Amino acid sequence: MAVNLKQVYSWLGISANTHDLGYICNNSKHKKINKWSLRKPMQYNGSDWYKVLTDAKCASVNWGWKINTSVYFTYHGIRDLYRKATIPDAFIVAPADEYYKLGCGWEYIPNTSKHRLSDWQYYDAGADWIVRVYPTTTAYQTDKLIFNFETQVNLNHLSDKFSSCYLGVIMWKGTECYWKTMTTNLANSSGTLQQIEFAVLGATTGEWQCQPFLASEVVTNLYCDKALSYYNNKGTTGQCFPIPIGTPHTFTVNPAPVRLVYNYGLTTTWNGTTSVVIALTCTINNEGTTEQSASPDASYKIQGYNDSTDSWVNITSGVLAVLSQPSTTIIGAGGSASWSYRSTAVYSAGSYKKVRVVAGGLTREKVIS
Repeated sequence: MAVNLKQVYSWLGISANTHDLGYICNNSKHKKINKWSLRKPMQYNGSDWYKVLTDAKCASVNWGWKINTSVYFTYHGIRDLYRKATIPDAFIVAPADEYYKLGCGWEYIPNTSKHRLSDWQYYDAGADWIVRVYPTTTAYQTDKLIFNFETQVNLNHLSDKFSSCYLGVIMWKGTECYWKTMTTNLANSSGTLQQIEFAVLGATTGEWQCQPFLASEVVTNLYCDKALSYYNNKGTTGQCFPIPIGTPHTFTVNPAPVRLVYNYGLTTTWNGTTSVVIALTCTINNEGTTEQSASPDASYKIQGYNDSTDSWVNITSGVLAVLSQPSTTIIGAGGSASWSYRSTAVYSAGSYKKVRVVAGGLTREKVIS
């Protein structure tokens, strides 16, 4: 993709009568370059500096970033950082002003010499992430939740410190937070990013946010509740390195889904063309993870078949009388309950040559000779 200086000036919103490559590549002069774009002007000074930079050459200069890994957080601190809450000094192992000055520890080094117009190829003015994380499925309160990662660059190439770290996800809603990391560090992951699974979420329903981070140790399942109580005692140990992102991913944790499975059985005993004995059974299985209130549909219809319109027409309808039912309609998780109904329904077949009973989503027909 060929670019020209006029295009670059336009991308950055800079107007000028003349267009200077040195000026536009030196971000310290205008501060318009988006440092989160993977491709951007970089300070590469090799003997072949004038050639288009390959990925390997970009990696050799950390894709234009200077990453200060002496700035890291405890689990408390990274939670409060991502929530944009006040961060107590004890949670940061470096002065707070240094951290923010470095832009989450990732400083963009402007290209002050040896400028290349080709650095602007594939520049992304709207980029706001290097690594991002998001749920793979709809999130339910009592179900497992799986997160996927995407990355624009191999994090091993950015810092030797990162190689021994574990990529993780933190999700939060107010003060309620969950942390978890992969079980393989970056050096041993062969570039493959594992999914992270929370077996049973148990989180408060509503809108949550999530963001990636790096940790010096494996975090299997760390939880912080609304009262800021921490579980498994990892609140103040370990080194956490933020991975900057413009906008955290937002998703919704939904209430536990109702998973009731209805199994109906229907039998009919026809008494000529004037009445029918209808027997209906129903077993309801609760395949969800929370107790549910449930009851069958005991309504029925008797219909006649209209040959001229090729359709079924209602003759009569009603509700079947219950013969047996459980003492409660509350079914616990993994439980079941059964009902049975029986009634004699009176009807008139009239001129219909075929009639049927409809109940519980099932049908039983009778052909009238």
